[in-house]
Amino acid sequence: MNNNNNIPEEISVNPVPYISLIGLDAANNSIHSLIWNSFAINRTADRPVLYYKLLNNDHQFPSSKHRRSYDRYIPTGIIKTKWLNKHLFEIPSLVAVFALLPDWQQFDRHRLIDQINSLKLTLTNRQVKIAVILLQSEPVPITCHQDPDANQYKDQAARLCEECDINPKSLFIIPIQDEQSIPAYVIRIELALNDLVKQHFSVKVKQIKSYRDQLNKATQNYLFVRHEFKLGFYHEIRQIYNQALVHYKNAYASLMEIRLTSKNLFEIKNVATILNYKIIRLSFYINIPLDAISYFRKHIDIFQNRFADDERLQFEHYAWLANQFFLFGELFDMSISMLHLSPSSSQNPGVYYFESAMYMIKRRESSKKFKLSLALNTDEIVYAERLLQQNQSEFIGQLNWYQPDESNDIYVKIFYYIEQKIDLAPLLIKLYINVLNQIKKFKKPRFMRFVMYLIGMEYFQQANYNDALDYFGNILGYYREERWKPIHKRLAKFALCSAYLSMDFVNVCKCTIEYISNDIVDLKRKSLLLKSLLSFLRLEFQQYHLDDEDFEKIIDQKTLFKAESEWPLKLAEIDRNGLPQSNSNNEILINSDHEINFLKCKVKFDHQQYTIEDDINIMVQIKFEIPDFDKQCQLLSQQQQPIIYPNSLNLFKFRLQLLPSDRQYSRIKISEIAFILKSKISIRFQWLYNISISTTISPIISITNDSIRFNKIDQQIEATILELESRLKLIDIEMKQYLFRNENASIRLRLQSQEHHVISNLKLRPKIITQQQQQQQVAIAATETNIDTNIVATTTTTTDSNDKWFIRKNDDIEPIPFDSDILIAEQIEPCRNNGDDEIIINLIFCPQDLGTKLLSFEFNYDLIIKRNNNNNEIDQQSTISITKNFQKSINVIEPFQFVAKITNFANPDTSIIRFDEPFRLNCYLRLPKNNDDNDEQQQDGYYNIGDDSIEIDSISSNFSENFQINSQEMMKLPMLLTKDLTTSIDSYIMTCIKSEQQQQQPHSLGSWSIRWHRKSQSVDAAAASATTTINPILSETIFQLPSITIIPAIIYIELFLPDKLYARNPFMAKYRITSRLDVDVNLELHIGQAEYFMIAGNRQVSNIKKSINRNQ
Repeated sequence: MNNNNNIPEEISVNPVPYISLIGLDAANNSIHSLIWNSFAINRTADRPVLYYKLLNNDHQFPSSKHRRSYDRYIPTGIIKTKWLNKHLFEIPSLVAVFALLPDWQQFDRHRLIDQINSLKLTLTNRQVKIAVILLQSEPVPITCHQDPDANQYKDQAARLCEECDINPKSLFIIPIQDEQSIPAYVIRIELALNDLVKQHFSVKVKQIKSYRDQLNKATQNYLFVRHEFKLGFYHEIRQIYNQALVHYKNAYASLMEIRLTSKNLFEIKNVATILNYKIIRLSFYINIPLDAISYFRKHIDIFQNRFADDERLQFEHYAWLANQFFLFGELFDMSISMLHLSPSSSQNPGVYYFESAMYMIKRRESSKKFKLSLALNTDEIVYAERLLQQNQSEFIGQLNWYQPDESNDIYVKIFYYIEQKIDLAPLLIKLYINVLNQIKKFKKPRFMRFVMYLIGMEYFQQANYNDALDYFGNILGYYREERWKPIHKRLAKFALCSAYLSMDFVNVCKCTIEYISNDIVDLKRKSLLLKSLLSFLRLEFQQYHLDDEDFEKIIDQKTLFKAESEWPLKLAEIDRNGLPQSNSNNEILINSDHEINFLKCKVKFDHQQYTIEDDINIMVQIKFEIPDFDKQCQLLSQQQQPIIYPNSLNLFKFRLQLLPSDRQYSRIKISEIAFILKSKISIRFQWLYNISISTTISPIISITNDSIRFNKIDQQIEATILELESRLKLIDIEMKQYLFRNENASIRLRLQSQEHHVISNLKLRPKIITQQQQQQQVAIAATETNIDTNIVATTTTTTDSNDKWFIRKNDDIEPIPFDSDILIAEQIEPCRNNGDDEIIINLIFCPQDLGTKLLSFEFNYDLIIKRNNNNNEIDQQSTISITKNFQKSINVIEPFQFVAKITNFANPDTSIIRFDEPFRLNCYLRLPKNNDDNDEQQQDGYYNIGDDSIEIDSISSNFSENFQINSQEMMKLPMLLTKDLTTSIDSYIMTCIKSEQQQQQPHSLGSWSIRWHRKSQSVDAAAASATTTINPILSETIFQLPSITIIPAIIYIELFLPDKLYARNPFMAKYRITSRLDVDVNLELHIGQAEYFMIAGNRQVSNIKKSINRNQ
C-alpha cells in the first residue's frame, strides 16, 4: 500500500512498560545470567506484563528537550513520528541499577552514587524512576535477636538511600549465596518494580492533563489531539483499557474539529487512521465487537468522500480507504483467533478484505487515467528523488514536499511516480486469498468462485499464466454445470489464452474443446478453433485464432509473438518424446458428459431385465453439433470406410455376454463410453457412469438411421440382472396323503426338463424340515397336487436327521446318507418341442417322528451354456450352477394302538408276578377310531386313516433272558386289522426262571415287533397303485413290552383236571402243593362251595405237615 497511508509499526504493538536493567554482565557471569533469565525469559502467565532490556553501564538515553510555554506555541503537526518508538523502546519508565555488595564496609558506595547521579542528569524532566538492587554475597541477618549488628545494616541501607536521593522503597537486596532462591527474590522485586512503574505513569498522566488544561482550542487544536492521544497511550500501557478508549475517542473527536485544507488533509486522514485503529483494537480486546464495527462504519462515513481538491489524486484516497478496510479486517481476524469471537456470514473479516480489494482496484483504475500525461521525464525523476529524501516529515502523515499549486503539476507527478513503483497485484492477490480463507468457513461457493476468478485475472494481467490457468480451471466446471454461459465463455477464453501463452499443449486442447462447447460462441469461430485444434493434434503448428477485443487490451503482443515462435519447437519435442505423464497411446482424456456439449451421446439397453444366459444389446447414438466436425474426423481416420457419417445421427450397437461370476450382481450399469479422435495425439472423449461391472466390449454393428430423433431417445444406463431360474418342472409327487410312523413309504417324483441347454450332473438331496409352531398353526398352502414350491410361514424350521431316506433302482434299495446328494443323471439333453421326456425318481421315506413335516427335494445341476462368438468360429461355453427346490407338506400319524396285558391265575390284570410261577402275556393291536371331521387330530397323535387298512405279515419277539416261553398262541398270518376293534394278535404263557436284579424291582419283559404294510381300498388309491408297479416294502414297528415286578413265592399250588368233563358225572380234581421254603410248615386247607359243582369228601383238612420240596 502507499507509504503515505501506512501506520507506524509501533501502533500495532501491544504497549507494555519498559524497564532498563544496568549493571548485569549476563554473558560472563552465571549469577547475573540467572537473574536476567528470571526477569526476562523464564516468565509465567500470572506475572505482570513488563518489557525488560539489558543495557551497558555507559548507555546514553535520549536527552529531553527544553520545555517551552504553551501560551503562544503553535504546533506544526499532531503526532510526532518518533514519539511512540521513543516511549516504547528508548526511554524507560524505570531504571534498575545492579551493584555487588560483598560487605557494607567493603562496599564502594561512591561509585554507585556517581552512577545514579549521572542517570538522573541524563533523564532530567523524564520522571523516570530509579531503583537500586544490591547483590549481597554474605548472609543477611534476619532479626536483631539473631545478629546484634542488624540495626547497623539498616542504618547503612538508609544512609545509602539518602546519599543516592532515592526512596527507601526503591532499594532491594538479592542474596546470591543460594541460587535456587534467586527466582523467588526476583518475583517479589518485580512486583515492587511494577508499583513504581505505575507511579511513573500516574505522574505522566497528571503532567499531560495539566498541560492540556492550559491549551487554547481556538489556536491549539493539534495539541488537544496530541495530549488526548498521549493520555490514551499512558492508560493503555497501564492496562486501564476503558479509560484509554475514552481518551482515544476524545482525541478523534478533537481531530474532527480541525478544519480540513489541501495541506493538512493527508495528515488528518493518517492520524484518524491511527486513532481509529486504537479504538477498534481496544473495543475488540474488551469484548465489545459491535461497538468496534459501528465505530469503523462511522469512521468510513466521515471520510468516504474526503477526496483531495485535485481530481488527479483520487487514487490516493482510494488507497487510503483500501488501507482502512484492510486494517479493520486484520484486527477482526486477530480478535477471532485470540478472543474466540463468533463471526457471521455477513460480518466476518472476509467482507472487509473484499472491500479493501475493491477500493484497491478503483485505485489502480483511477491511477491509469492520467498515467501518460503525468509521466516524469529524466530530470523530473532526479528532482523527485532528491525532494523525497530531503524532506522527511517530523509528524505522522505530513508531506512536507507537497505544495498544492494548480499551475505546477510536478507535485502531482511525484504522487504518480510513487504510485508507479508500487505493484498492486501481489497485494490484491493476498487480499483475495484472505477472502477465500474466510468464506470457506461459511460455505458460499458462488462468492468463492468469483474471488477465484479475480485471482486468476490478477495472475493473467501479471503474465503469470500457469497460476492463472490453475484458478480458471478450478472454477470453469462450476459455471458450466450451472449454465452461466456468458461467464463460462469468458472463463474458457481466458483459460485457453493462458494455456496457449504458457505453452501447455494438453490444456490448449482441453480449453479449446471447452470453449467451442459453449452454445453462444459463434459457429464460424468454432470452426476456426476446431481447425487449429486438429492441426495441433497432427503436431503441425497453425496460428491459434485468439483475436479478440479483450485479448488485444491485456495481452502483450511481444508475449504473443514469442509464444508463436516457440510453439513449433514445442510440437517437435512432443513428436519426439510424447506427452509428459501420459500413457503409451498419447491420449488426452476429455470427460465428455461435463466438458463438452457439441458431441452428445445417449445409451440405452434393449431390455430392462436380463438373466445370466441372455445376450445384452446396447445401443449408443452419437450426435455432432458443430458443422463439418465429422468431416474433419474423417481426415484423421486411417480406414477407407468412415465410421462416422456426415450430417446424420450415428447409431452403434454392442453386444455383451455376462460371465457366470457376474451372478453376484443384481444390476448392470454402463461404466464408460469412449469416443477416440485418432491422430498423432489422440483425444479420448468419455462418458462416465457409476461402475458396477467392469466389462470391455467392442462394436459389432455400425448403422445409420436418419429417422431417429436424438432428443426423443430415452437414455437407459442400467438394467437389472435377474437370478437365473431353473426350468426343471415337477409334474407330480406320487405318495400317500398321510404317512404312518415307521412306514417305508414309496414316493415317486415325476420331473420334466424344459431347459434350452444341456443339463449336467443332476443331483438330488432329500431333506425333512420340521415346522415348530410358535404362536399359531399356519396352514400350508398347496397346489391341486398338494405341491408347494414357495411356502411362507411364521415358524422356525429345523432339519430332521432321524428320518431315513432310500432310493429304489429296479429291485435294489440304497440308503441315502443324511444331508448328502445322490446322482440322478449325468447329462440331460435340451428340451424338445413335444416335451414328452420325463425323469422318474423312486424314493422310500421312513418317518420316525410324529407331526407335520415338510418334504424338501433339492435338485442341483450344472447348466452348460454355449454362445456364438462373432470373432471366433469356436463357440464359447460356460457352466452355471442351478438349484431348484420342491416341497410338499405331509402329516405323520401313529398307525397302531398297542396294548400288552399280563395275567395270572389269581389276578386278570396285574404287574406283579411270583418267581417260578407261570403267567400269561396278551398283545393287542387297534387301529384309530373313525371320526366325522377327517382333519381333526385325535389324542396321542392318532388320526383317522380313512379307507386304508393294515396287513400284518409277520410277528417277532425279543424277550429278556430272565423269562421262558412255555407256550404261544398266535393269530393266523398274514392278517388284516379291522378298524374300531381291538384284536388279540399274540399270546404267551411265560415263567420267570431267574432274577438277577433285586426283588421288588421292575423287570423289563423286552420288545415285540411286527412287520406290516398298508392296503388301500379307495378307488383313487387303487388306481394309483395300479399305475405303480413297484411292490410294497414291508415296514417294521417295534413295541416295548411293560415291566413287571417279581416277588418270591412261599407255596405254589397246581390244579390238575381231566381234559374233558361230562355233566352230572364225577371227576377227580387233583391239587399239587409245593413249598418254596427251606423248613417244614403246617398247613390248613379249606375248599369252598361252588355254584355249578358238588364236592364229595372232606372240605377242610387241618394239621397237614409238609416237609420242604415234597408234594401231595
